[in-house]
Formats: sequence, structure tokens, C-alpha cells
Amino acid sequence: MAAVHAAAVGVLVRGDVADAVPQLARACQVSCGRHMQLFFPPEGARKSFLTFHHYIRNVAQFLEAEYGREPAERYGSVYAATSELTDSVQGRRILELGIVRRYLKAGLTNLVCLQREADADDFFEEKNAWTPVQGWYAVHGLMCALASYLSPGRKVDHARSCSNARQLICDRGLLPYPWSASMEGGFEDGKRVDTPINFRRDPDPVNNLSAPTVKGFEDSYALFLATTLDKRAERIMNAIRSKPEKGRTRRNISTPRKDEIYRNAGPVTLFDALYRLRIRANYGDLDTFVEGCESASEAQAFARALHVVTDATVAALESVLVAYAGAGPLESTLEAMQRRMGDESAIEVRLAFHQIHQ
Repeated sequence: MAAVHAAAVGVLVRGDVADAVPQLARACQVSCGRHMQLFFPPEGARKSFLTFHHYIRNVAQFLEAEYGREPAERYGSVYAATSELTDSVQGRRILELGIVRRYLKAGLTNLVCLQREADADDFFEEKNAWTPVQGWYAVHGLMCALASYLSPGRKVDHARSCSNARQLICDRGLLPYPWSASMEGGFEDGKRVDTPINFRRDPDPVNNLSAPTVKGFEDSYALFLATTLDKRAERIMNAIRSKPEKGRTRRNISTPRKDEIYRNAGPVTLFDALYRLRIRANYGDLDTFVEGCESASEAQAFARALHVVTDATVAALESVLVAYAGAGPLESTLEAMQRRMGDESAIEVRLAFHQIHQ
């Protein structure tokens, strides 16, 4: 009979027993023969991880189906689809071209780092403490490069990047699907309502713990954006509640005021959702991305899906940037990075595409 030692943090189980329950716990080999230490993910962290994993995997699956599974094909398809929408962009020279290159380099460097992490042979769960941050900063770097064109003279920060993304999507229509979709919300007859914008079909209700499918893309994507809108509105309402009127311990918020807050908080886009992941990893519950997965392979699957989403988003933004600044800044930055970094696939894919399409 296999000996089992129960402990507060897990159970020590013989390897032959552990082999029978791989789906129940995250295991790591220890030095005492075939014994393995099994750690059961905390329930809350497990559900949170699955939720975010499904959200990101859903977008990655769609991008692969829509634009291609191979990185070179996907990059070219996303870039070309975006280029078709940028005819209205008036290219122009600006004095801040050095700043544009600096932010472009920062974004691409974070993209390369994310890809290295996602493809690492020695991937382990704790790497996901940083992958959502790398993913956001890759996107944020490109948005900062575009800021000189979209909001010249204004402060560049995370809020500005999300705001400028809404300008690209909701006001200018410069990004293709699924980036072109957004979510608004508010209250009607005292009940919360969400309003999907520019979805290919009306989303159906879906459980956040349900594994995503390509056919059900809109359902999970709408939930990802709607819950992101909830988080944005909740931060505003929590700030209001934290400043109660004199003599009260809590400040109530009327339904009409909630409706106003929600409508001002939207629309939200994929950019807001990616920033939400970064906030969760940096300032929220880190256990979501570290303790919430059952195995290193599951953790790596999340990182790889996040890389697909990030890489495609950066590709779309590169296309917009070239419409404004010409191909020079992007190509010279890629060439400089290749000289310094050597054979990095993210850089090689981009250089090969632009050399062909010069």
C-alpha cells in the first residue's frame, strides 16, 4: 500500500500513485527516490488562472484560425489586414523621431523576452509572475511610439496608451478584427447591461471556466471585455466609497450614478484587457498566475497563448506606425536589434517580411 503523508501545503505520495492523479495537483520531483511532492492549487487561484487562461487562449485560437498558425504567416496577414484600413492616415515628419524609435525598441525588446520565456525548455510556473507584464509592455511600447502622432504633447502613460487605443479602434477604425471589437455598458431598469460593439455576431452567455472554442470566440471574448469594464468601473466606485460623507462609514452610489460611471469607463478594448492582466500580476493576486496552474506545461501553454496575442497585437500597431512614420524607423530598429541579438525569430520574421515588401 502506498504511503501517503498529508500536510497543510500538500501531500507526499509515491510516484506510482501520483501518476494516477496528474489532473489533481501540480507536482515536482524531489530527491527522495520516486517520491513526489504534490501541491494542490488553492481553489480561488485555480479558478482565477483558468479564467484568464481561457480568455487568452480564446483570443490566441481565433488569431491562429483567422491569420495563420505559423508566426511568419500570422505576422504578414495581420500587418496586411491593418494596412488595408490605414488609407486615411496622413504620414508626416515629426521632431520626436528619436523618441519613436526608443519606444519601438522597448516594445520589441519586451516581445522578444516574452517569446524567450514562452519557448524556454526549462519553463516553470513562477515565470508567469512576469509574462503578463512583458506582454503589456510590448504593446505599451508600440502605443508610446504612436503617441507622438495620436496625442502629441501629452503625457505618455498606461492610461494614455489605453485611451489612444480606443481612438484607433472606436474613432478611427484603424485596427482589424478582433481588435476592432469593444464593449460598453451601463444600467437599464436598475440592471447591469453590456453592449458589444462591432462583434461579428451577438455573443451568447458563457461560463468563464468553460474551455474556449473557435466557434464560440465571440462569447468568451465578450465576457473578457465585459469583466474588464466591470473592473474599471469598480475602481472608480471604490474610490468614491472610500470617501464617505461626514458622519458616515460608507458612501452609497445611486443606480443613475453607477450608470454614468460605467458609460464613462467604456468602451473597453483588448488593450484594456491586456493591461488588466499586467495590473493583476504586478499589484493584484500573483497566485493567479503562479499557484493557480496544475503543472509547468499548463503554465507554459498560458505563456505561449499570451505571446501569440501580444505578437499579433504588436504587428497590427507596427502597421499603423508605418502608415504614420514610413517604414524607415521600424526597419532600422529591427536591423539594429538583429545585429545586437542575433537570430531571434520575432525579429527575423519581421525583417524578412519587410525586405520582401520594400
